Amino acid sequence: MSVARKLLFCALLSFASQAPAQQGGDLQAQILYAYQTEDANALANLIQDLSTQVNADAADPALRYHLAHALYRRGLLAAGGNAHEADVAFAGCVDQLKPVLSQDAKSVESLLLQSACYAGLADLRRSSRCCFVRGRRSGSGPRSSWRRAIRGPCSFPARRD
Repeated sequence: MSVARKLLFCALLSFASQAPAQQGGDLQAQILYAYQTEDANALANLIQDLSTQVNADAADPALRYHLAHALYRRGLLAAGGNAHEADVAFAGCVDQLKPVLSQDAKSVESLLLQSACYAGLADLRRSSRCCFVRGRRSGSGPRSSWRRAIRGPCSFPARRD
C-alpha cells in the first residue's frame, strides 16, 4: 500500500511542476482562440487580467510577453475599423516588450513580436498620413489629378519647385 501511495505522490508532484508551463500555454491558446474567433470582448478581458497580473508582479517577463501578444492581436482586430484603438494596442505591445528585451536582448520571440508591433504601427501611421503633391501649372488639370488619385497620395514624393 505504501508503494502505491509513493507512486501517486510522485505522479502528483510531476503534474504540479508542469502547471506553470501549462498555464502559459493556456494563455497563448486563449489569446489565439479569441483572435481567430474575432471575439474582441474575450481579448479585452484577457488583456485586463494580464494587466492586473503584470501590475502585481512586474518582474515576470513571461506575463509581459503574453500581455504584449494579446495587445498585438487586439491591434490586428482593431486595425480594420478603429485606427486609434489599434494604434494604442500596438504602442502598448511595444511598451510591454521593452522590459522583456532589456532582460533578454536575444529573445527571438520577443524580437519578432516587437517587429510585428512596429510594423502594425507603421502601417497605421502610413495610411493616416496626408501627403501633398504640388503639381506644375501645366500638369494640374483633371487628367493629372486623376493620375495622382490612381497612384495614391503617398505613392511619390512632393515636387520641389
